[in-house]
Amino acid sequence: MRRAPLSPSAARARFAPLWLLLTLVACSPVERPASPILARAPVTLAGTTNVEATLTALLAAHRDNRNGEVYQSGADHVDPDWFGIALVTVSGEVFMAGDAERRFPIQSTAKPFTYGLALEDHGLDTMLAKVGVNATGLPFDSLIAAAIRPRRLENPMVSAGAIATTAMIRGRSRAEKWQRVSDTFARYAGTDVAVLDEIYDYEIAHSAGSRALAYSLLTEGLFHVPCRGDAGPHCFEVPDRDGIQAVVARYLRSTSQEVSARRLAIMAATLANAGTNPTTGERALPRAHVPHVLSAMVTAGLYDSAGEWFSRVGLPAKSGVSGNIIAVVPGRFGIAVYSPPLDPSGNSVRGVAALRDLSEQWGLHVLARPAEAVLEPSGTPAD
Repeated sequence: MRRAPLSPSAARARFAPLWLLLTLVACSPVERPASPILARAPVTLAGTTNVEATLTALLAAHRDNRNGEVYQSGADHVDPDWFGIALVTVSGEVFMAGDAERRFPIQSTAKPFTYGLALEDHGLDTMLAKVGVNATGLPFDSLIAAAIRPRRLENPMVSAGAIATTAMIRGRSRAEKWQRVSDTFARYAGTDVAVLDEIYDYEIAHSAGSRALAYSLLTEGLFHVPCRGDAGPHCFEVPDRDGIQAVVARYLRSTSQEVSARRLAIMAATLANAGTNPTTGERALPRAHVPHVLSAMVTAGLYDSAGEWFSRVGLPAKSGVSGNIIAVVPGRFGIAVYSPPLDPSGNSVRGVAALRDLSEQWGLHVLARPAEAVLEPSGTPAD
């Protein structure tokens, strides 16, 4: 005897227990520690005490690591024991531990923010054609990398590509070009960002390598500056000697700006928040360009160890030789670590270790997120 089909309401009632069981199985993380961050809303973290306790525990776990060498940047004194960490959510919550307020030069961590400004000026297609985003697999200041990639010179996260990126910033004068860079950093940080004169003077006095990179790019026909006047958005010209020196100086000035782990975490959180500073509400970068900046950070943000970093940690990141690292968890938070001793690739030894542990503890790898990461706090699927 054929049974009458169940009505939709009757079907839901009969199979609700099975549906609930399947849902719980599908949404349960497998062999992964519970994540106090991912189990809550994307714009907040579980209690302040827990987050700050986690950050403090990371510092304690790695403080005794004495490996690495401190970069000589011209600072009067750099203590290898300095160690701080800061985390800022996309809702503007700030969590800190250790030396998170200590000031230091931003160094190469300036590069993602300058690249974002160049993307605003020219768009992705032009930046890919003029600079490129391929990883070199070579040290960040390598002349060889520039020579072996004559058609895709460098990634904007390494020195040659960053110099080329700096050259492409628009402005009617050198002063206006720098002002646009400075204003951009202020929007990311939520405050004016000063240049450390002693660091800048030291970098200029030791800029032979940067100038060599610039002239290598010029030799390969890869050094471009926007045409002056009203020649149109796609017009570029080759600078004279003074123009090249001015670009190198502007590049080194951007890397000599004063930051702290807290300030860098706000800047990273701005990228996590689709280009809007979560502490001020001011837009620093158009939303459309944020994925392009983060992609460049993935390919070469930690130089020739970027591949291992992304395999283990799984987050867009950028390091600077002053001992800082920023990492971005899109839609959730930005984080910054400061510890001066560096590994052979120029990355903070303690910073890499601490962020690797945090990624493992909280399940942050963007390509291996646990099931609860795609659910809203109520347990319903996210949009």
